[in-house]
Amino acid sequence: MTLIHTTKNDCNLKGNMAYCLTKSNMLELNETQTRILKVMSELQMGDYDNTQGITSYAIRNQGIPGRTFNTNKDTLLYHQLIRITKEEKTGKQTRVYYELTPLGFFGLVKSLANANPTVLKKYVKFIPHLGAKWEKYNDSLKPYQFILPRLLKRAIDEININPQYRLHSKDNKFRPRIDENTRLIFENLGLDLRISELYYPTKKEKRGIHHNTFFNKKEKIWRNLFSKEMIQVSEHMIERMIFLFYFNAFKLDYDDRFGFHIFNDFHVSEFDDIGIEIPKEHEKIEDFEEIKKDYKDKWDKYDKFWSSSRNKFLNDIYKDVFEDENILYVFAENFSSVTKVFKKPQMIQELEKIVMEKMIGKGIEYGIIKTEKAKDSNSGSKN
Repeated sequence: MTLIHTTKNDCNLKGNMAYCLTKSNMLELNETQTRILKVMSELQMGDYDNTQGITSYAIRNQGIPGRTFNTNKDTLLYHQLIRITKEEKTGKQTRVYYELTPLGFFGLVKSLANANPTVLKKYVKFIPHLGAKWEKYNDSLKPYQFILPRLLKRAIDEININPQYRLHSKDNKFRPRIDENTRLIFENLGLDLRISELYYPTKKEKRGIHHNTFFNKKEKIWRNLFSKEMIQVSEHMIERMIFLFYFNAFKLDYDDRFGFHIFNDFHVSEFDDIGIEIPKEHEKIEDFEEIKKDYKDKWDKYDKFWSSSRNKFLNDIYKDVFEDENILYVFAENFSSVTKVFKKPQMIQELEKIVMEKMIGKGIEYGIIKTEKAKDSNSGSKN
């Protein structure tokens, strides 16, 4: 999980709002902070009565020493991974209630997956849409279902969420702004996609094909876990993750190097043992044909996957994206930012044809795109 720790502020005055955009250094979640978030997620998503929030006492009962929590809570609060939901006086003491935020959930999953992608199986049921589809995708990939968490981990790894802060003169408080960065690698072409979102409730924009995403219509489990305000400010981040999952799944159909790496990502350590250097951005692997020859058994297994389970999986993926108007909107909205680059990789060009054709069809279906019949000047017929 990549977060931001502020070191220096750039302050300006604009209208009635003074704001400070922070200069920043990276902060990685450490093992203790990950443990705290894990405990809070288990309390919040389990049978614990957390209608008011989670107390530090409840966290201590899960094996986190009180001093350990107190040492780390300010960092977690500052970076919006947890938030205070309620404070109440009980005698001379003040009882404080906390909750995990969607950003905290994202940070926890990202941190845990770094050590072992299979941990995502436990948490994917809480990810809108993907949780409901996971078992279907899992079945279509058999016996190669281990690919599924790797695709999701890839999507999570490609997103960095960077909190920055602005000082509002109205209440003289710093309020966070999320800077989101996505890094995509295509052969030797790297695409940096930056989208900034205000991390506090703002007026909802009208949607393209429709005005209600799956957050509002279908995902009750997300609404049960987090407050309405927390969902609203984090919606774009989760949509981006879902888009990247499907985008990377589509890459299996267009990029053998990507698929071979996802299929055999254990091969990197073996290459290290024999002194072959494999770049982290696996699409940059050179002499790919030579690698296939040297590791023919592994390639044959992947080729078997190509002709069997992969096709079934891709059929399910395409069907879900293009027949579910909510997911189609999420995919098309995010995909548009990728297709705006000046030099498009071949895979993007091919995929754009498919997406745009489907989007035009949906636009006509929902009455957003108007069609007119034109008369042929010679025959008088209508087209």
